[in-house]
Amino acid sequence: MAARTNALASVGAFDPALGAGSRARVAAEDFDMVYRLVRAGFHVEFNPVPTVAHDHGRRLRVDVERILCRAHAGVGAVVAKHARGDRKLVQRGYWTLKQFARHGQWGYAYHFWRGALSRLRA
Repeated sequence: MAARTNALASVGAFDPALGAGSRARVAAEDFDMVYRLVRAGFHVEFNPVPTVAHDHGRRLRVDVERILCRAHAGVGAVVAKHARGDRKLVQRGYWTLKQFARHGQWGYAYHFWRGALSRLRA
């Protein structure tokens, strides 16, 4: 992720409550930052070409699944954080949950709501 200094200064720092090391055990500080940049009117672009290799020692499917669950919980937390100011984001959260249900991904739906509730309690 790269951003102009003035853009980051205008929306504030990363939210530590949404980081992977947070008490809520979610991972979406980058998603929250991009959301705030877009809401502030900055142009955001996704480029899948650059890659970064991380060797965190995760080898088992259960380890990857744990990462996905934290990411879904993080998205739920971001939706809860910004729910009052953005009806479209709340609708998108609803459609995300509906897709999880449609595909029988109840674990992901649970973690989405877990993240949302953790943010609402904060």
